Amino acid sequence: MSRCVYCHDRAGFISKVCKDCRRLISSLKELGASFGYRQLLDALMDTGIDPDKIERFMEADPDGHGSLNQQVTARMTNELMTDLGQPTQMKAKDVGEIQKRIARGESYLDEPDVITHPKSEKG
Repeated sequence: MSRCVYCHDRAGFISKVCKDCRRLISSLKELGASFGYRQLLDALMDTGIDPDKIERFMEADPDGHGSLNQQVTARMTNELMTDLGQPTQMKAKDVGEIQKRIARGESYLDEPDVITHPKSEKG
């Protein structure tokens, strides 16, 4: 019996995705191309699937392109920045790297290419 690539529960003999995660994927596809976190979470919770499994589904990265959380964060960031006149090309992997840096306690100000305001520079 194989394990689901999203939640790691049993998926069956042939399938790589369990029944619950197939329902979550179907619910996700019904949202269309542009949705917010609230819409996403409402749609996933409406499936009646256990919140712990939904969380595992959202954090899974079965294809190496970033988790669903990272993909949604990147898309929403790009949409927001474009609306503000500052187009960006953030990808899910960029979001993942930022999350890792935050977990390590690093600051974006540690980057050498970040320009700081003259008043914030020391001495």
